[in-house]
Amino acid sequence: MMFMMVKLTGIFGIILIVIGMSGLLIVRQPLLSEAIPILLGLALTLLSQTAKREIYFKKSMQAAVLLAFLGFLGSGLKVIDGLFIKVSVQTLAVFLVQSILMLVCAVYIGLAVKAHFEARTEK
Repeated sequence: MMFMMVKLTGIFGIILIVIGMSGLLIVRQPLLSEAIPILLGLALTLLSQTAKREIYFKKSMQAAVLLAFLGFLGSGLKVIDGLFIKVSVQTLAVFLVQSILMLVCAVYIGLAVKAHFEARTEK
């Protein structure tokens, strides 16, 4: 179970990097909101690498879930804000990137909570 979460964290980190890079390619003017998924993905990828050592596993996974939760909250606020803004191509692209970021973070958090409870019931 432990190594499954390490792999999932790395995979989700790469997914977030791809989301951020595609957001940068879609939007002509680079915005901070497109850099956030890249930074979040890099952080998750680095945390997955540190979690490979058993002594760092618990803290690394807790930090990864906390970052994913913050990403979920931040992108959720952007999505809610985007619902009330006049739509242009650029704002639509930012809205889509933030929506996908929110969904990916929610899925990661759900899988992490599920893995945590499964690990607790194994003992």
